[in-house]
Amino acid sequence: MPSISRKLSPFLSQLLTSDKLLSISRRDFALKTKLLPQLDYITFYHRLDDPYSLLLLQVLPDLVKHYQIKLKIKLLLDLVDDLNPEPEKFKAYAIKDAHRLAERFNLKLLKQAITPSSKDKLLASQFLLTAKNNNPGSVLKVTQQLWNDTANQIPFEINSTVISDEEAKKIIDASLKQLLANGHYMSAMLHYGKEWYWGLDRLGYLIPRLESRCSPNNSSPLNYCQYPEIQQHNYLNENTTTDTIALQSIDFYFSFRSPYSYLAA
Repeated sequence: MPSISRKLSPFLSQLLTSDKLLSISRRDFALKTKLLPQLDYITFYHRLDDPYSLLLLQVLPDLVKHYQIKLKIKLLLDLVDDLNPEPEKFKAYAIKDAHRLAERFNLKLLKQAITPSSKDKLLASQFLLTAKNNNPGSVLKVTQQLWNDTANQIPFEINSTVISDEEAKKIIDASLKQLLANGHYMSAMLHYGKEWYWGLDRLGYLIPRLESRCSPNNSSPLNYCQYPEIQQHNYLNENTTTDTIALQSIDFYFSFRSPYSYLAA
């Protein structure tokens, strides 16, 4: 039996990742959304202390307006421990990487950005989970205030209908369970039609889908000028040659659990 499983495994893997199956899945989703337009929306899993989420959030209002598509924002506070084994190291690298991305794509992330505290994150979540505050503009403004260490400027007191911390935690826990149930574990994720798009890096794969979905709000594709090379990163400068590349070494951290490691190898 194990030998049969080993023989079938490559065939099944190829089938599940085939362009034909992907095309069928997308056509099926497009048909469903025509029959049931309420299913045509993007879900954004936003973690308030994730710099990648903050950067992605800055481009989403333009995306939503241009393609006239609904955006549902799901708030997260923490990642699952088992799937984030070195949270402090990941946080340190993410902030450093986000600064590079912010500079490259002309987005905002203060050099002295302060990682939001647990208390401020929960208070902000209570404010944002109130129905009229859960929109890209409000979420962006509040998230930026958290990172700028000006959480005291968030107008919690002007809204008497802010939900309790217990209710906020229940909603956030449900969002995390939904994220995991749909097949992912990271924040800064966009979910559309059973497919995942992480951060700025994968936005270039989502936009062609939205282009084919319907006529955008104007005749031209979303302007990439604000976010240069968002589809194809090229970190080599014009003076780089094959000789200089050959002198450099790269550390490759392979994970047997990661399909990305398999593709890179």
